[in-house]
Amino acid sequence: MTDPSESNRRRAERIGTEGFLRAQLAMEAEVLMISSRGMLVHLSFAPEIGSHHSFTLTFEGETISVLATIRNIEAGDVEGRPGFRVGVEFEGIGPREEERLERYVGTKLGAR
Repeated sequence: MTDPSESNRRRAERIGTEGFLRAQLAMEAEVLMISSRGMLVHLSFAPEIGSHHSFTLTFEGETISVLATIRNIEAGDVEGRPGFRVGVEFEGIGPREEERLERYVGTKLGAR
């Protein structure tokens, strides 16, 4: 049998974690609907209802970051892509970000 230390070609030693260790994953999500209070996104997985996540939204050359809580989940394809329609409610959004979202939504509503 080979000595594990000889077969490990990694430059850094790995260790097992005891207990619970959490990492965040950044990924793109398609925004299906949006308001100044929340949005509906299409995801390939179903996050836990009530869980908190950060989102970075980019529109009209501006980027804002918001914290949100998952409020509802529905399995459903979007344009043939399987996944989940996930409703999120923005939490603790600043007045600048809320105003920017209201302006964006108002502009889109006026264009219909």
